[in-house]
Amino acid sequence: MFRTAVRNYSSRVGQKFQSLEQIKEYLKKPTWDTKTLLKGSQKSLEIDTPKLHRLLQLSGLSTDLDAGKERQLLNDLNAQLTMMNKLQEIECKEFDLIETQHSPLKFQDIRNATGELRQSSKKGETGQWNPLDLASVKSEGFYVVNEKLGKE
Repeated sequence: MFRTAVRNYSSRVGQKFQSLEQIKEYLKKPTWDTKTLLKGSQKSLEIDTPKLHRLLQLSGLSTDLDAGKERQLLNDLNAQLTMMNKLQEIECKEFDLIETQHSPLKFQDIRNATGELRQSSKKGETGQWNPLDLASVKSEGFYVVNEKLGKE
C-alpha cells in the first residue's frame, strides 16, 4: 500500500583521476590568481608622495629615496590598500572563533618552570658571580670610588 521512493543523486564534474600523477598534475595548475584581487575598483584611498613621506617619517625611516624606489614603495602600498579594501568588501555574516587548546598561563606555573631551570655551561652560565670581588677598594658591600665627580 505504501511505497517508498528512493532516489540516488550523483553528479560529475569531470573524469576520475586514474593515477597519483594525474592528481599532482591537476594540483600544479592554479585555479585563481591573487593579481585579480589587486586590480582596484576603488581609487578613493590612494597613497601619494606626501603621504608616503609622512609614513616614512612616522616609521623612523629616511625620506631620501630615488625616484625608482619611491615609485616601487607607492605601488606596493597602493596594492596593499587595494587588497585590504577587497577583503573588507567580503560580507561575513557567520564566523566561528577557534577555541584555544591550552589553559591560561598562571603565575605559579611560571614560578615552577623557573625553579626547574638549571645553569648551562654551554650558554656561559657558570654559577654565582660577585662583582665586589673584582673591586680593589670596598667597604660594607659597596664599591669605593676615589675620584672627584665634578670638574675643577
